[in-house]
Amino acid sequence: VGMLLTSYMGTQAQAIGYKRDYSGLLGRADRLVLMMIVPIVQHIFLIYNIQLPYLNLLSWVLVYFAVMGNLTAIQRFYSTLIWLRNDFKKVKPKLALNGRSVFLFPSPIKELAEAAHEVGAYLIYDAAHVLGLIGGKQFQDPLREGADVMNGSTHKTLPGPQGGMVLSDHKGDTDEDKSFLRKLNFGIFPGVTSSYHLHHVAAKAIAYAEHLEFGEAYAKQTINNAQHFAQALHERGFKVFGEKLGFTKSHQILVEIGPGKGKEASKT
Repeated sequence: VGMLLTSYMGTQAQAIGYKRDYSGLLGRADRLVLMMIVPIVQHIFLIYNIQLPYLNLLSWVLVYFAVMGNLTAIQRFYSTLIWLRNDFKKVKPKLALNGRSVFLFPSPIKELAEAAHEVGAYLIYDAAHVLGLIGGKQFQDPLREGADVMNGSTHKTLPGPQGGMVLSDHKGDTDEDKSFLRKLNFGIFPGVTSSYHLHHVAAKAIAYAEHLEFGEAYAKQTINNAQHFAQALHERGFKVFGEKLGFTKSHQILVEIGPGKGKEASKT
């Protein structure tokens, strides 16, 4: 796996895929990107900071069965994958983005990658919120499952300093692969960075070394804490999403508190 560490935030690491010039993964004439939308937990950065003439915003059904929490919803989920593959063929995007701010369960990356690659699109996995769980082998393995790029933050579930990273499993053993990696590299430098921010690099190295030693236990306990917290809230009458699926397989939970009740809940 190749890694770029020069970005100093997750969204900057993510931006390499969306630059519409001669660096990054999109060319000047490329127009179509498939992603989720903000109301179903897409990161707001993607909607308001990607300067593309047209965005096809697909509501990927990736948390839906978790929200519904029943077998019927799981069946709908898989039928949605069939619909999604057909939609890939219809719109022929250049990029497919799997990322969100609320990440309860692993995504069907194998199926999404197959759909993307059938039409020549790249699949980018935004691991900002779950990078430490992935590194701790407790979530999923996006690059091995077919994603072309995984980007993320180094300061969330991966408990390191403020920063970002970009990873790819492409080997560079073909001309196409070499071109891909060159675009990826140029997308970071000089695309969106001009310095390595060396004061971050040593701290990142220490954080990664710690994660190699303790990451699996850390990630496992993080998920365990979230599941127990969700169960405790459920037992106290809160409507926690995904009950029949164990509420979550990450560090996050979703609680329905009603329209406009967030401020009220924050005071309890």
